[in-house]
Amino acid sequence: MAPGAGEAPHEVFSSTLIVSSGESGRRWVLGRDSGKKFWEGAGCADARGPLHSWYAEAIKASWRSPQDIKNQYASASICGNNRVVFNIGGNKYRLVVEVQYQAGIVWVKFAGTHGQFDRIDVETVNDC
Repeated sequence: MAPGAGEAPHEVFSSTLIVSSGESGRRWVLGRDSGKKFWEGAGCADARGPLHSWYAEAIKASWRSPQDIKNQYASASICGNNRVVFNIGGNKYRLVVEVQYQAGIVWVKFAGTHGQFDRIDVETVNDC
């Protein structure tokens, strides 16, 4: 079994690789402590629950195209370089991921406040 397989959502960002094989097929979510470091930062503890919720939905999703994401998350922004921006916590925070639709892989590239988000290039950020 791959590292992180079967971990509960509370481990979403504390492990390098999280694998799920649910009803919709295999979904991989990759990150490097970004979310955990983010919500442990000053004033960001309220991001933890919404990030866990996003993770729980992402591992069950079957995103084969950007439209599949838009169908599930109407407010998501589809950007270049296979990047998607999700509004987290009632639009208080932003999560940037790279999606490889054919392989079913989602890489977390950035989690932050709107102010932090305004200082990054969505298509090239790799903070995680």
